[in-house]
Amino acid sequence: MTEQCEDLEAQLDELFRELDEIAALAKLRKEHTYVEDMIKLLLPRRNGMRRLHVIDDLEKQRQELGLPIPEKFEQTVQSAYNQNCIDSAVFQRRLRRHPDLVAPFHSPGGKGSGKWAVNPEQARDWLKRRKRDLQ
Repeated sequence: MTEQCEDLEAQLDELFRELDEIAALAKLRKEHTYVEDMIKLLLPRRNGMRRLHVIDDLEKQRQELGLPIPEKFEQTVQSAYNQNCIDSAVFQRRLRRHPDLVAPFHSPGGKGSGKWAVNPEQARDWLKRRKRDLQ
């Protein structure tokens, strides 16, 4: 009986370790949304960055943190940008339904310029609404 209890205890310990790992990964994913990570990346760069550099830098950050990277990572990041960029038709459609939305991003060279930038005030408002800060 004692041997069975020890086996059960070892199995439970392993299960709790796995649950802790899953919880830690879920917390990390929640703390590193694409929009928030783009804001943090772009905020110190007043003139913005080339789109491909943003995508490459985000992918490297996610790899270093051990976060999952979707197969269509570039499209995922582009979608997050479009949904939150004042110059995007996607954002403009959302804005018609939700007039209180803020757009943390803009395209300094105009739509299709390949350059992405952040509007600092809008970005801070976006983060504040989600009870996040710039750590």
